[in-house]
Amino acid sequence: MSQQQTVLRVQTNDNSLLPNYEILDLYSDIPIKLNKSYAELQDIAKKNTEYSIGLTLPGSKSNNRFFENFFNVDTQSLYFNVTKRNNCDVLLGDEPLFRGYLKLNKVSVLNSKIEYDVTLYSTIANLFGAIG
Repeated sequence: MSQQQTVLRVQTNDNSLLPNYEILDLYSDIPIKLNKSYAELQDIAKKNTEYSIGLTLPGSKSNNRFFENFFNVDTQSLYFNVTKRNNCDVLLGDEPLFRGYLKLNKVSVLNSKIEYDVTLYSTIANLFGAIG
């Protein structure tokens, strides 16, 4: 039995009419833990429905292209905006495990090694927060 690969797919903010997605490179699998009880899902007033995952992404060619070389202060960004949410999906093979948005926290450059510190937030928590 072959092991399926975890994929982080992020929607680009390129102002096109149809959503475009980029696959970002990962160091390893994303740790997804789904342990919500039925009672938690029934009682939407509970605040413990929020779920977030902190990740470090490598400064690969595809990641640098998505973040538009955000580490370089002399580069002008056309589409990537650190203040806007980037919708994302975590897939195991073709199966969606997590749907939410990505936020860039910081970029580290040490001895020419670039890393992006990001957080993935679930949209379910965002939905419950929006309806109060």
